This record gives sequence, structure tokens and C-alpha cells, in this order.
Amino acid sequence: TDFIATTNRYKAEFRSLIATENATIGIMTSTDEIATFVRTIDLGTFAAVGLEAGLSASAVARIVSRLEKRLGAKLLARTTRRLTLTQEGETYLTHARAIIAAVEVAAA
Repeated sequence: TDFIATTNRYKAEFRSLIATENATIGIMTSTDEIATFVRTIDLGTFAAVGLEAGLSASAVARIVSRLEKRLGAKLLARTTRRLTLTQEGETYLTHARAIIAAVEVAAA
């Protein structure tokens, strides 16, 4: 019964974590999505961005996917081992970095 109680506790914690991530993703702005995309390129993996942001790798992947859907363009080619910028992604990255820089200047 201790095993079952522990398993149930972990399931509840996991559900709470997922609910928190979904709430975080739901309130992100376009600028947050752009920053997540840029950070993914800088760090190289969804997992690394997730660790930095306190999110799971899948949550970061969903944020980038939502950005791609909003733009109507695939920015990253994904394999199980690598993320590679598409041609559209390379073009967008230049603009994304400029957007993030402008936001940082405006906030200063």
C-alpha cells in the first residue's frame, strides 16, 4: 500500500505540474514565444530551455510549435537527436533577434 500511495502522490504532483505548465503557456505573449524560439536556437535543445525556464521540454516544444502555427511556417526541422533551422527559420531568427533586442532596449 505504501507503493500505491507513493505512486498516487507522484501522479497528483505530475498532474499539478502539467496544469501549471499549461497555464504558463496559455498566458505567454508573442514576444515570449519569439524569445523561447531564440533561446532554443542558442541552447540547442528544448530540454535546455525548459531547465532554464522551469518548464518541461515538451512544453517548450509546444510553445515553438504554436509560434510556427501562428506564422504559418516551419521554423525548425526536428529529429530525435537534433533541431535544425529551416530556411524560413534562418530568416525568421534574424528578425526575432532584432525584435528581442528592441524589446530589451524599450524596457531599459
